[in-house]
Amino acid sequence: MKENKYFRVIRTAKPGTNWPNGVDGRFIDIDDDGRYRFVPSTIGEWWDQDLSVITARFYDLKEDEQYTSIIRKLPVVAWGLLPQYIRWEAEKDLKVIYSEYYGRCFEVWKSNVRYDIELMRKSANEIEAAFIRVMIEEESNRIAESSKRLFPYLPEDEQRILKQVGDGFIVYLQDRLKELEPNQNQSPSVHQLPDQLNTDEARRYFRKAIDLGLMSEEYKWLKGLQMLACFARDMSLKLNMNKATNCDGTKRISWKPFENLFEVEQGKLRLNYNDIQKTGQNPSEIGLIDKVFE
Repeated sequence: MKENKYFRVIRTAKPGTNWPNGVDGRFIDIDDDGRYRFVPSTIGEWWDQDLSVITARFYDLKEDEQYTSIIRKLPVVAWGLLPQYIRWEAEKDLKVIYSEYYGRCFEVWKSNVRYDIELMRKSANEIEAAFIRVMIEEESNRIAESSKRLFPYLPEDEQRILKQVGDGFIVYLQDRLKELEPNQNQSPSVHQLPDQLNTDEARRYFRKAIDLGLMSEEYKWLKGLQMLACFARDMSLKLNMNKATNCDGTKRISWKPFENLFEVEQGKLRLNYNDIQKTGQNPSEIGLIDKVFE
């Protein structure tokens, strides 16, 4: 087992911990399924017991139904890849963690789509490629949301590690997709860019996005669709890509060039941007988009 000084506090789940955000409590993956719940010290006197005692009581529903109900209602702070990495980073190489997590997610996905007759008629490579495209979007959103909730509890060095792990996994997925679709994942040259994005100003923004870790050198988007929708909106307005206006006088957004470049299903970017407008909640890393267009 390799030694690692990071994430020990979360893994050992010691009671009485005061986190960087000033909250007392501990993290518990009570179902052992890679979902971290935060148990504040104010929840009750049992919180400072040994973790094995808490787990034993959790599974004995007859002993303490009120207790289990309280635990079940605790919000999930982090789920998906990041808790899996925290759990295993002291014992397994990062590539092994990526591979095992990918494999588990793929098996679950296949069981969920096994009745999709049209999909099941496709080749094994096509089925796996379909999974990866879904996985890139969903895991990007899980990583972003988990980061927003979990990072206030962590020191900056651990935040940086998790950000690198999350970004690295998206690249890992994109590399697997390239292997399955070698002819569809060529790095775009300036001649392959949509005409409206094939300008010096547009390439300057793309260069900044690459430097900030938003996209790869191969023009693959590394963040979720909400982040891409915000990027497309700001770039469309900056480049004045759509001359038409909405009924309220605001400029319309040109979504299609970005859908074509980043291989996004038609209408998905508009839907994701509409969701942001409805909730009034920007993606947690929206500051990176702002830096591109400063």
